[in-house]
Amino acid sequence: MRIVNENRSVLFICTHNSVRSFMAEYIGRSKYPDIVFRSAGIYPLEPDPAAGAVLKEEGIDTGDHRPSTIGSYSGDCFDLIVFMCPHAMRNAYSLPKSKEILLHEISVPAGGTGNLSGFRELRDSLKVFIDEIAETIRI
Repeated sequence: MRIVNENRSVLFICTHNSVRSFMAEYIGRSKYPDIVFRSAGIYPLEPDPAAGAVLKEEGIDTGDHRPSTIGSYSGDCFDLIVFMCPHAMRNAYSLPKSKEILLHEISVPAGGTGNLSGFRELRDSLKVFIDEIAETIRI
C-alpha cells in the first residue's frame, strides 16, 4: 500500500469526475497546498466547460485535469474519501484504502454552460465544505 504522501490527503469521487469532484479537487488544491487533493469518477467524462469557467473566475487553473477512475488510485491510501453523490457510493466496487469515508450529497447544476450562476453557487458551497474538511483532517 502506497500512502499518497506525508501530507494529509482527500479523494473526491462522483459519477463522472466532470463537475463536483473535479471542482472540489481544484478548489482544495488552490486553497490548501499542504493537503493532497485528488478526484475520480465511476464512469469518467471530460470536464464540463462551465465548471472550468467558474473556477477560472477565481484564478484556478484546471488545464492539467484528466478524468480519472477510482482504479487509478487502487494502491494509494487517503485520510478521507468523499463521495459527492449516493450513486457513486453505490457503484464504487473497489476503493483505495482510507481512514474515513464520507457522503456529501451535492447536486450538479441544471442547464450546463448556460447556467453559470448555478455553477458559481456550487463552487461557493464547495469552498465552504473544503474549509471544513481542511480544518477537520488537520487535527
